Amino acid sequence: MLIEHSTNNSVLAGGGILWRGEPFLSELAVIHRTRYGGEWLLPKGKQEPGEKLEETALREVSEETACTAKLVSFADFLQYKIGEKEKLVFFWHMQLVEENVRTRDKEADQLLWLPVEAASKLLTYDEQKKLIVRSGTSLRAPVGESQEVRLAKGDSRQTWRSRMKHFRGGNKIRKSRLQGSITTSRKRMESKLESCLKPKLQHLYKGIELLKTAEFYLNGNELDIAWKCFHESQRQEILTLDSEPLLAEAKVIRSEAEKIGGWRQAAIEELLGKKGELIPPGLSNESVYQAAQIRDEHFNNNAYKDQLFQRYLSTILVCLVVSAFLVFAYLYYAHWCSSPLSFLPPIFGVVGFGIFGGAFSTLLKIPPERGSSRIPEQVYASRLSLIRVFIGGASALILYVFIQAGLVLQLDGFDNKPDNLFLLYVISFAAGFSERLVLKTVMAVTKE
Repeated sequence: MLIEHSTNNSVLAGGGILWRGEPFLSELAVIHRTRYGGEWLLPKGKQEPGEKLEETALREVSEETACTAKLVSFADFLQYKIGEKEKLVFFWHMQLVEENVRTRDKEADQLLWLPVEAASKLLTYDEQKKLIVRSGTSLRAPVGESQEVRLAKGDSRQTWRSRMKHFRGGNKIRKSRLQGSITTSRKRMESKLESCLKPKLQHLYKGIELLKTAEFYLNGNELDIAWKCFHESQRQEILTLDSEPLLAEAKVIRSEAEKIGGWRQAAIEELLGKKGELIPPGLSNESVYQAAQIRDEHFNNNAYKDQLFQRYLSTILVCLVVSAFLVFAYLYYAHWCSSPLSFLPPIFGVVGFGIFGGAFSTLLKIPPERGSSRIPEQVYASRLSLIRVFIGGASALILYVFIQAGLVLQLDGFDNKPDNLFLLYVISFAAGFSERLVLKTVMAVTKE
């Protein structure tokens, strides 16, 4: 797919951030050019007629470093003026394949391989310094193998939680939906490359690379990051739209604002006008981009709350099932069959029933999935739910100590020390279920 060549008013160029060494991102190539009094640069150069920008980048890297390289991914673009002309330089991450395959360009009299920190100090221009620093911290994916092979070998980012997510039905649906959206969007954006005007070309490249990043995280079961990358790719495409499709996109976002409500709806209407009214004259791509960003933040926040809710619910259910199993095992071996465990003191059963009561109570008190809380981390804190569960066991233990001490149990119908172990277990479950029983007993003891 050919990209429009430089015109009299602008210049297109391609370049490479050429990486060498193991692990990946160890060293990058920096060249010294003799012209303009000498300058240290990343290899780059102007696009020739009929070239794709990727081909320009590979050719310039080969000419100025005498190395063979292969493309990894789009890095970023730099935009600046040379006299009256605007220059756009598109950079790609590349991996070294072979060194010294040809004679280096006379212009590039030195080639150094440096780590990011050293290269950023040596480079002449601040824009390139910032570019490689961003690249060194943001480029995560190893190269030289496909994502599928890499994931099969085991990714350090794939924690046990992310692997477990893969088997949940809800996430499978989300993953399938996102995969289809990525494929469709990528085809649509790539079809626009040839006809896209030069000032907007960088946004299409960014959008396409964001889709690749989204697919990378999707394959790693990091759905939240994948969705965020996908949404940003769609917003980059908004920056390339002409007036008619831009107007249509603005109307869609404005309609969706009604479902969002609150301050986000007001902010979107401030940018695009209220539904039923005319779109404000002189609508800009940036205004629609901002409105889309506000909308996407709402959907990302809801997805985040859903994730916290699922994790919270899973934690409580695990606690409930484990405590129920332990209680049943204790009853079976301590009371219902002849085994050495029959001599276990009842305190084990008391604590087990207290934890079981705490887990059951926590499950019944789960806040609604889409509550109004502004801090979902506090509402759906898994650690907090575990504390509540184990407080149930502690409450039952405290009550058991009071009973063994001969103190009065403040529970209707029970004024003395119960002589039935199963009745003691029932009281332990109640103590774990609600702290009121313990508080009532403690208050009675302190009054006495």
